[in-house]
Formats: sequence, structure tokens, C-alpha cells
Amino acid sequence: MNVLRLITVIVCFTLQHGGMLLSAEENGIEQQTKPPANSEASVKYIGSDQCVSCHESQHESFLQTLHSKAARFTDVALEPAPGEFKHDASGHRYRVEIADGKMFHSEQRLSEQGEPLGETKMPMSVTLGSGTHSQSYLARVGDFHIESPITYFDDHQTWAMSPGYDVPAHQSFRREVTVGCVFCHVGSIKHTKHDPYKFEILEATIGCERCHGPGELHAKRHRENATNPADLSHDDTIVNPKALSRELSEAICQQCHCQGINELKIAGKDSWDFRPGLRLTDFRVDYRFRTTDDAMSLVGHVEQLHQSQCYMQTETLTCITCHDPHDVPTAENKVEYHRNKCFHCHSDDACGEPHDQRLAANGNDCANCHMPRRDTDVAHFALSNHQIGIHANKKQQLEADTEQKSTEVEPILDISHLSAAERQRLSALSKFELYRRRGGDAKFAELMVQATAELIQIKQTGNADADVDAALIWLAREQGALPIAEDLAKEVLSTEVDTDARIVAAHTLARIYLDRGENSKAIPLYQSLEQLHVDASDSYFLGLAEQNNGNSENAIKALKRSLENDPSQVSARRALEAIYQSLGRAAEAESQRQAADKFQQLQSRKSETP
Repeated sequence: MNVLRLITVIVCFTLQHGGMLLSAEENGIEQQTKPPANSEASVKYIGSDQCVSCHESQHESFLQTLHSKAARFTDVALEPAPGEFKHDASGHRYRVEIADGKMFHSEQRLSEQGEPLGETKMPMSVTLGSGTHSQSYLARVGDFHIESPITYFDDHQTWAMSPGYDVPAHQSFRREVTVGCVFCHVGSIKHTKHDPYKFEILEATIGCERCHGPGELHAKRHRENATNPADLSHDDTIVNPKALSRELSEAICQQCHCQGINELKIAGKDSWDFRPGLRLTDFRVDYRFRTTDDAMSLVGHVEQLHQSQCYMQTETLTCITCHDPHDVPTAENKVEYHRNKCFHCHSDDACGEPHDQRLAANGNDCANCHMPRRDTDVAHFALSNHQIGIHANKKQQLEADTEQKSTEVEPILDISHLSAAERQRLSALSKFELYRRRGGDAKFAELMVQATAELIQIKQTGNADADVDAALIWLAREQGALPIAEDLAKEVLSTEVDTDARIVAAHTLARIYLDRGENSKAIPLYQSLEQLHVDASDSYFLGLAEQNNGNSENAIKALKRSLENDPSQVSARRALEAIYQSLGRAAEAESQRQAADKFQQLQSRKSETP
């Protein structure tokens, strides 16, 4: 009998004959059979500080977890030592400094001769990451948050380019951070539901209420019944994940550990609407390729676990079987701690390898063999593979599965409970998003036709929402159907409050007006875009429209704002050069000409770099 078959037999036998994976009832916890009272949208979050007075021991154990260190407001006393490095691919120099009690990140653009061409420098306001693997940073610019291109990698104890930035041309200090970007890092935020770009971080770290739900009702009930605790024996005002069904318990973890190639919002919802005790798929759906390569996703733990025989052979194994958020093993007892979790179903002699060989090879660490640390699809990281099982030779496996064989996608989680119309909407949008992100790859070209046809059908049946309308505008513009794009954009701007849809519509309509020479119509649209999000192109095109409309001083101001956001823009500098020349301001024109020439040389060198 092979080892995998033996493990399966032992699991089945254990579950049938007194296995130790206990249900909620067996743990003495009454399983919740209806949504908890605090899952209602009207119940308020109160912050983890309000929980500590009654739950001091749980709070102390929580502070030992990585969740408690997922983010913080940047504190120079807790940050790594300053440093600097040159990024050879882009030719930029990066520096981390401490001044006036703040941490500053800066990017200095260098000419081919190494002389400075310009610098962007920002104070950091938020630190993301527990410090176990890395720490990334956010800067606050007006109403917006911007991601720094600089990350500290703890494994190597060095500053380097943030994931996704280690390329010749990257987003520099121009990547806007949305409410979706911080969802898995911070505890709670304040934001307008339809505007993902403007938000306030209320609780920086992942706190009590992300797993137990908002605490307003719970705190109120306990304060009012402080002298009669017997009335609180069945408390549905707070969530105990152990009292939930496996699907609902896992949904709490899936908030952040179930992400695929696309994440789509249910119509009228977003991830921040989710509350513990509810299904995640009533708020968002994550998609994966039907056939994928073997590169382990950084947050692919859920789909890996669901492919495990250990998971499929029982209805009780779930995330918190092995990961108790209030019982974190120390470095010294980590191996034994997780081995004991395995022994809930398996015996020590079930392993096909002799005991002495296991001790010699890896200290008899079950996870080392059955959940090996793997390279992930994010540079610098390796995490445990949650597909528990017998793993083939890593090199052979990677060589065998390197080609993406399919462009078809499917939901990671079951969505059969959603309406047929919602499933149709999600299917169409998933194809659109995949094409939009990978349209340069010929394999995905067919998705444009499929997505267009499906989205048009949704529009014609009267089931379109902001996401569908925005996708249709983008596709119409992409396919050169400008009259259709114009009509749809006008419709969205007259009826829609969703910021993402309004940005797509305003961008499209403003560019159509600009190309037609209708500058007076383009100007207010570009001005509105400057208020909606951070994008250097908005200010650049506003500058062109202002100049075309005879407003040189307004054009200069707009183009300067564009360069503040992206100093390397050759086109903006050429436009300023021409405007200054027309106004007889020769010295300012010459300054812009020289800067434009140097940046153009630098960009030409980058484009020639293989």
C-alpha cells in the first residue's frame, strides 16, 4: 500500500472511530445556526481597545500573532535603520532617511553620467508588514495614499525595490493605494463606499473585530448585564469562529488568504462590507485559472488546502484546526506543536519513512515534507505549501508545469447560491479583467470578443451596474467605437456615483473632446479627474487643453502639477518648453529643454536594455 493511500485510510478510520478533530458541540460550544446579530450592517465597530478590559488574556495572546503586527502607523523607533541603494535596472538611486521624527523615502533620477535629474521625496505614514518577511510603506498625499517603491526585506536585512518595481520602468511614487489594497493589512478604515481612493485608517493593525465582528452590541449587552452574567450564556452579539460551520469559519480567513488572478465585487458590495459569520461570496468572488502553473501564490492557501486529501476526507478540518489565533507556537516548540496537530488524525508510525531517517533529515518535522516551503509568485518570498500531501521533486514539478495551458477561469469558492444573473455578470467581468490586464498576450485576445458580447447582453437586459458600464466604455474605446464610448460615458457621468466608473467615463470623454478640439468641454472633466485620484496624465492633458484654449498660465500650472507627480515626463517638459518660448521666457524654456533631453536619453537607454 503506498503512503498516500495509507494516509487516506488512517484519516477515514480516525474520523469514524473517535478522531480528535472536534466539532463545535464536542468542544462545548453551541454552533450558530443563523447569522449573528452583529453581522447586520447597522452594528458599529468600536475598536480593539474597547475589548481589552474584559478580554485581557485573549488580547495578550493576540499580541503574539503576526495579525497584530500586520500594519502600524510609521514609528521611526520601530523602523529598520536608514539606508540607500542604486537600482541598476531603472538607473535611479533610492534613499531612506530619518529627519524631524519622520521616515522619508526618496527617489533620485540619474542621467547616464550619474548626475541628478530630479528627486521625489515623501514622508512615510503607514508601515505594512509584520517584519517577518518584509515591510512596505505608504505616504499620504492630500486625500490619497501612495505606495513607496522601497521595501525592507527582513530575510536579507536590506532595502530594495518593492515587489513589482524591480524593472526598468515602474510606477515610482505614482501607485495609488485603494481601500482594496489595504484590506488585508489594516484593521478598520473610514471611507465613502463608492470612492476607493479616499479613506482614513482608524485601526492600523488587524484587530479583534476582523475575526469576531463589530463589538457594539456585545459591549452594550455585557455592560447592561454585568451583575447577571447567566443571561449571557448564549451570546449571538459576537462571533466565535469555532461555533460557525466550516464554510463560514473559513470565510473569516478567506478574507485575506483566498485571492486569485481576479477579485470581483458582487453588484453593490465590496470586501469591506463582509462581516464574520457571513459568506464571503455574498460580497466578492475570487477567480483562478482552470489550469495553472505550479508557482505557488502568496495568498493561495485556501485553494491549496481544498486540494488536500486531509481536507477532503473530513468535514471538520479547517484553518483554525492548525492555526489557533490565540495560541501561537514559539520557535522552540513549533515543530512539536504542528506535529501534534497532525496526530489528531495520524499516528507516528503511519509515515512511510523510518523514524531515524526522519530525525536525521529534518528533525521529524511533518510539515517539512508534507507542506514544504516553496518559491512563490512574489519575489523574495517562500511560504508553506498548504496542499498537504506527498510532494514530487520540486524541480521536476516546476519544469513540468511552467506553461499556462488555459485562459478559462473559474471561481475558487462555490457560488451556486448566487442568482443566475449575478453569475453571468461575474463571468463576463472576469473575462474583461483578464483581457485588460493581459491583453498584450495573444492567448487572451479572444477574451475581448467574449467579454464584449456578454457585457452587451447584460446591458441590453437592463442588468448593468457601474462595473459593467465602465467595462463597456473601456472596450468600446479599445475597439475604436468612439460614438458608443461617448454615449456610455455621458450616461455614467449623469447617473453614476461610483468613483471608478466615473474615472473611466471622464477619461474617455475628456480625451474624445480634446482630440476633437473641444477644449472648453475637456477642461472641467480633467479638473474633476484631478480631484478623483492621483494620475499625472490628468494634469498633463489638462495643461494641453488649457493651452489650446488660450490659457497659458493655467496650462503652466497644470503641467507643473503633472511633473510634481512624475518628473520624468518628457512630453510635459516639451509642452512647457513650447509654452515658455511662445511667452518669450527663454531661460525657463531652455531649462525644460535640457531636462527633457536628459530624460529622453535615459528612457532610450532603458528601452534598449534587454
